[in-house]
Amino acid sequence: PVRKPRRLLDIGTGTGAWLMKAAADFPKCDCTGIDTVRAVPDSALPDNCTFIQMDLLRGTKFEDGLFDYIRQRALLPAIPLDRWTEHARECFRLSRPGALVEWIESDNLLRPSGPALDRLNTVLVATAAHLGWATDLVERLPEAMTTAGLRGVETRRVRVPVGDWSEDTAGR
Repeated sequence: PVRKPRRLLDIGTGTGAWLMKAAADFPKCDCTGIDTVRAVPDSALPDNCTFIQMDLLRGTKFEDGLFDYIRQRALLPAIPLDRWTEHARECFRLSRPGALVEWIESDNLLRPSGPALDRLNTVLVATAAHLGWATDLVERLPEAMTTAGLRGVETRRVRVPVGDWSEDTAGR
């Protein structure tokens, strides 16, 4: 983990909630959020935050090696399958040596499965394929990252419980 980042980039900022929390956690860090739509008014941003409306897939004007922490979450539907290695290359270009590039993605399948969830997962996989998404993309991301030049790629699987019925109280 990055202990004291100087510059961080939040790709797919959305509501800006994570970006603003990061700005509070790292008050000396220049925090930049980008997204294709503006959902965060500038007046809501802390002084150490900037939001830029842009599509990373169309390229950026950020200089090489600018960020020491690059984070994205839930961009599987936003990035076409054949563009993930290119996207990883752009993250590599933007990261300074020793930077942390963190991608948080889900295969969106439901577990533990049983007959009903198996049928639902089959529908989810078929729908994803129709939309050009791959539920096995999570398995492919490490290769895309290393092909792009990122080193020390690690993966970690976490369960995301849904509902207060879950026995995993930490995840509720």
